[in-house]
Amino acid sequence: MKSIIFLSHLHDEHERGGAYLRNSALCSCLESWGVNIRTFYRGEFKLKSQRIKKALMGLRFGGEIRSLFTKSRLEVPECDAIIIDTFKYFSWDLTFRGTPPLRIYNAHNLEFENHYGKESSLKKEKFAKYEISRFEEMDVILVCSERERDIICTYNSTLKNKIFVFPNLVSRKRFEREEIPKKKLISFIGTLDYFPNIEAVKFLGENFFPRLPEELKSNFVIAGRRPTQEVRQICQKNGITLKLDLSEEDMSKHFLETDILLVPLVHGSGTRLKIIEGVLSGCRVVSTAIGAEGIESRNIIEVELEGFFDRFLEVYKDKVSQRSIDQDFLNRYELEAWSQLNKNKFLSFIEQKMCS
Repeated sequence: MKSIIFLSHLHDEHERGGAYLRNSALCSCLESWGVNIRTFYRGEFKLKSQRIKKALMGLRFGGEIRSLFTKSRLEVPECDAIIIDTFKYFSWDLTFRGTPPLRIYNAHNLEFENHYGKESSLKKEKFAKYEISRFEEMDVILVCSERERDIICTYNSTLKNKIFVFPNLVSRKRFEREEIPKKKLISFIGTLDYFPNIEAVKFLGENFFPRLPEELKSNFVIAGRRPTQEVRQICQKNGITLKLDLSEEDMSKHFLETDILLVPLVHGSGTRLKIIEGVLSGCRVVSTAIGAEGIESRNIIEVELEGFFDRFLEVYKDKVSQRSIDQDFLNRYELEAWSQLNKNKFLSFIEQKMCS
């Protein structure tokens, strides 16, 4: 495999967030392995609204998923493989020059969990089957963890042979400094128009921040991008510091200044990049089980929302709690370590699919 076209759902190359980190890690691995990549961003195309289809899909599956159905048209240049990184591209008209390339789906999460949560419902089950049926069109499916792989296989066990676990990866080099800042911040970090993160901000504003000792309130920060009006109002009402649209360098510095990273999530899918960034930058992480799903580290303390504040306070007072990073964590989630260990396995998997 020498050339890949990457269809990114990011608006442009400057957009940041979890999706950017996963995409850039995948591209970094491929380029270090000698693969040439050309990226097309969503902002380069004129999208059709598909109002009728969105309405029909909304009636069929519920309004939660209407945003997944946009449409555009692209003639894909000749390449060995094409990577799509959003479910939206399943609705696009893609035509290919020459021999059709290997089709790879880079799954950031499972949309039926992302939009409907973990609870069972008829519409969720119907959309899950629809989502899995679109996976069947792909030659390769990249998932974040073994958990997502196993869930997909409960719907269609034959897809197991198409799935490769490409974990969310972060480079430890981002956090290398000659002088390490003093760790004193208590942080929540995330994209702030994403429903699970909005719910987390509500919890922090209503049930966590008011209970903080006064001397710690100035250390509490919510950092991210695209905050909804509701998120802004919660921060303004409580006097919570809100940091927005930090550059990659500033975000790395923020992680280095963070003592305890809070992840009070009760919805969502995929593997939280913020936790991997937190561990690699030396944070202690207090998270719900759903927030830490698929990640194991001695620096992650799991607790449910009912006991979240009390457990945080215990961790805060324990000034000598573990911060060193075990090698197994590095091998699983650190970009350079994973790339070195899994290069041959990944490329052999892809070559096998190209020859079949």
